[in-house]
Amino acid sequence: LELMPNAPIEPYQVPVHNKWLLVFGNHALPPGLAPVAQNDSYKLVRINNKRRIIGNAHLNQPTGPGSLLAGVEGLSSIEEFGRWSDAKQVVLHFNAPLPKHAVVVFKAWAYGDNTERPFTMRIGDSSVPFRLSGSPQEIGLHFDTDGTQRSLAIEVPHPVSPQEYGDPRDPRKLGIALADIEISTPVAN
Repeated sequence: LELMPNAPIEPYQVPVHNKWLLVFGNHALPPGLAPVAQNDSYKLVRINNKRRIIGNAHLNQPTGPGSLLAGVEGLSSIEEFGRWSDAKQVVLHFNAPLPKHAVVVFKAWAYGDNTERPFTMRIGDSSVPFRLSGSPQEIGLHFDTDGTQRSLAIEVPHPVSPQEYGDPRDPRKLGIALADIEISTPVAN
């Protein structure tokens, strides 16, 4: 993860699949994280990522019965890596309700000037903003739901066509590339 000098580490940027975070430079940690070792150049942080995985899906695979996802809206056709958004909003529909305390982990990246703007993910009445670079990155978002929600939505800040950037072959309005998604719930220590 590359950060601007002195930029804080946002909660969604904390690795979900790792137990340690090594931070070089002066970057404030999210609330609840404290270094186990540090000096003027680095901080070493132990991360508690105990979760029970509910399911995962690769967006380069079909959706439907037997999959985590029942269907999708606002996504283009399947490509080798997954799918690009082609609308202002992406909606993922799940075959089962999401847990009351959900952790949504996904691998994604942004297209064009969406790298400079915040996205928002919503589950029911709960929403979390996040930012993406133009390179694949893992994002982990935490939600409290009513336990009946079967969909999540991602608001794309500025869908833009490759045609607008000079590539006449692709008229789709792109914003976010989604490779995979995992749903889990936190587990107490």
